[in-house]
Amino acid sequence: LYPYEGYSAHSYGAAARLIRLRRELREKLHLVRCPVLLCQDPLDHHLAPESSDALARYLKNVQVRQFTGGTHQLLLGRRAP
Repeated sequence: LYPYEGYSAHSYGAAARLIRLRRELREKLHLVRCPVLLCQDPLDHHLAPESSDALARYLKNVQVRQFTGGTHQLLLGRRAP
């Protein structure tokens, strides 16, 4: 598996801003009009496995495909040597 490269701690201010951003985003997901591909790493330590299902429920007006077989690095592209 991949070594953990995430943060070991977050400030309260950053966490509060993230919660506010997530709430605002969730309230506007009904405005999305293009197809959406949701990618989730089943080993991602900070997202529950059912989180992409929950997000898909908010995307009511578009076609949604879910891909759960990749790794977090799948979306980041190749690393520089």
